[in-house]
Amino acid sequence: MKKHTLLIINVLIFIFITSCVSKRKYLQMEQSYVYTENTLQNTREIVNILEADTSYLGSQVRQRDEKISDLKEYSQYSQSTLSKKLKELEMSIARKEFALAGRDKYLSDQAEKLAQKEKLLNKRTAQLNRLQNLINQQNSVLDTLRSIVTNSLGNFDDEYLNVLTKGGKVYISFSENLLFPRGKIGISKDGEDALKRLSEVLNNQPDIIITIEGHSDNKPIKSGIIRNNWDLSVLRAASVAEVLVENGVYPWRVIPSGRSQYSPLVENITAEDRRLNRRTEIILSPNMRPLLKLLETQ
Repeated sequence: MKKHTLLIINVLIFIFITSCVSKRKYLQMEQSYVYTENTLQNTREIVNILEADTSYLGSQVRQRDEKISDLKEYSQYSQSTLSKKLKELEMSIARKEFALAGRDKYLSDQAEKLAQKEKLLNKRTAQLNRLQNLINQQNSVLDTLRSIVTNSLGNFDDEYLNVLTKGGKVYISFSENLLFPRGKIGISKDGEDALKRLSEVLNNQPDIIITIEGHSDNKPIKSGIIRNNWDLSVLRAASVAEVLVENGVYPWRVIPSGRSQYSPLVENITAEDRRLNRRTEIILSPNMRPLLKLLETQ
């Protein structure tokens, strides 16, 4: 439509020019027309180019807008995700801080308890050391006492006398043949000699407690005031106690007792077995008061 209109206009212009102007003028106008037509054509081309550029730029703008929109959505998603992650991280940190605080409190309590136990252990260790020192002292006293007793009674045959340490005590075992005639309660001369030597040792050990135990075999006996083996064992122990006291041993240190036939060394089968069981034991116990006092304070 536009081209048809332009054609009519051009024809009219031509007619007008040919009728109204001179040839020179016409040529000038024709040249002007050509120039204008070329300019218009160039302008159209420029417009087309500009329209194409505009279309391209529009496309680029739309793509950019789409990218911006996508970026905004991604940014919002990222912010939301990061915010959620941040909250979760804060919660996790808070839980760990709470757990660590609880653990610190627990470790502090345990450290305090451990310190108290260590203090108690050190106290107990010191007490045990003191106790062990006392026991060592008692054992040393026993070893010394045993050595002294052995030396003082060394001229008697082992068949008649035996000295040993057992259970924190010194046991001096006298056979019946050394102290008493068979079935009697009176001390023999050799027995008095042995007890006198022992008394000298005991008088130099005032803290030693002296227990005397009479022992018999399982053969029944009845002779005068002796009704049975109980009487025999008790009266023999009392006879030994009297000799010790007569030789200077304080009577409150001496404890005579009888065990009859009920604490034998061996079974009463043969005559030799019964001979071994017929004995009198003098048991020397060190003074345990310091040790007992220490135990009481614990």
